[in-house]
Amino acid sequence: MAFFGVSEFIRSIKQKRIFNFFKKNWFYFLIFLFLFWLFFINVNKNSTEVPQSDSNQATQIEPMNSSELDKFSTVLAKEELLTDSDLENIRSALKSYTDRTGNYLTQNDVDGFTGLIKQSNDYQYELGQSLLFSWDQQKIYTTSGFDKLYKEMQDANYRKSGVLQFNKNRLKQAAEHQSYSEDEDGNKYEFSREVILQGIDKISVARKNMDKIVSVFDEFVK
Repeated sequence: MAFFGVSEFIRSIKQKRIFNFFKKNWFYFLIFLFLFWLFFINVNKNSTEVPQSDSNQATQIEPMNSSELDKFSTVLAKEELLTDSDLENIRSALKSYTDRTGNYLTQNDVDGFTGLIKQSNDYQYELGQSLLFSWDQQKIYTTSGFDKLYKEMQDANYRKSGVLQFNKNRLKQAAEHQSYSEDEDGNKYEFSREVILQGIDKISVARKNMDKIVSVFDEFVK
């Protein structure tokens, strides 16, 4: 997953479409950050928080190995609804990790980051609904959920101001039935009612998949 992400990011730089890279891959980017924080930064931080008197008994907390990460990557690269087999791959990776290292997730680990992902998912969903309503009514329309989450994203700096403005601009473009949307760098993207519906479908799948992934994570919380 890291290799794919870096490769795609490099291509985006060369083609001057960095904004499009993050727009298309925001969900998987958040998941990658979560896994990186969880198994490389957070566990190592926890490993240093051992009282001096217990230092001789302390063991270095290990990150996930290549086999375990490979199982995660295979599942998280999917854009369709996850199957029982996909969830079993995640479960198998976590079981391998906990059996091998003796390290389990805490509820704070899971809640801390999945809360942000859920908020981002909800924001994207409400944006999609607002775009669709604006397109059909031929005037700018936003749901109460979008207004609330937009302010939260703005106040917490979860989205760059340019990205938030791009989303606001798309509402106007939807109301005017514009055939393309344009970001702050002048990059143009195909835009239509069908594109809006495809975006809603995609985020609906992402929300359901996240719920499934969290349910597996919860099995390994101690």
